Amino acid sequence: MGKNSAVLGMAAAAAVSGVSFSALAAPCPSPSTVLSTYLSGGPNATCTVLDKTISGMTLTNVSPSGFIVPSFFPGVEPILTTNNPGLSFQSMGSALGTGPNTFVITYTITAPSNNPITDASLAINGITFPAGGGFPAGSFQISEVLSNGKSLSASNSSLTDSIAFAPTTSLTLTDSGTVTSGILDFLTNQFSETPTTVPEPSSLALLGVGLSALGLVRRQKRS
Repeated sequence: MGKNSAVLGMAAAAAVSGVSFSALAAPCPSPSTVLSTYLSGGPNATCTVLDKTISGMTLTNVSPSGFIVPSFFPGVEPILTTNNPGLSFQSMGSALGTGPNTFVITYTITAPSNNPITDASLAINGITFPAGGGFPAGSFQISEVLSNGKSLSASNSSLTDSIAFAPTTSLTLTDSGTVTSGILDFLTNQFSETPTTVPEPSSLALLGVGLSALGLVRRQKRS
């Protein structure tokens, strides 16, 4: 009986404070870990970056003339920036005179209703080889398509892009990359947000008590 009362008391306290019993997935590991752990069946196939849940990640080597070895690299690093979390993929690919190396990465971000996603940004930081020795000048291009119809792009001549959109609690990103005789070192996706937290009932009650006490003190001073 005592245990049941304790459980009921905890449930009542949670109801008052607005706490949810639905637990988030484990945090995405930091420092970085290899991409294969984020793919289906991996220990990080579902994980969180702050309050955002990452899931459903896939990697496709469209043209494996270079190399992307998900069990070795790239490293995936969560970006734990308040109101602008994200993922950074390191050493995404290379092509050494054998033609372009192309790949596609997709994953889904799920956000709580009180902290929806309101914009996204894309950035790359690559190392390219100069022309010579039988190789063309290095280049890289990333195109990102979002499930809400928006899109972004970045390249070695335009390293960043960003876009705002209506708040959403679920977003799937598809990053398509091409590397020609160069090395793409970092691909960074960040998902900004605008908190829309409403004061909890318990907070409002405390505010009411405080205001009542303040009024009582003022009345006593007047008398």
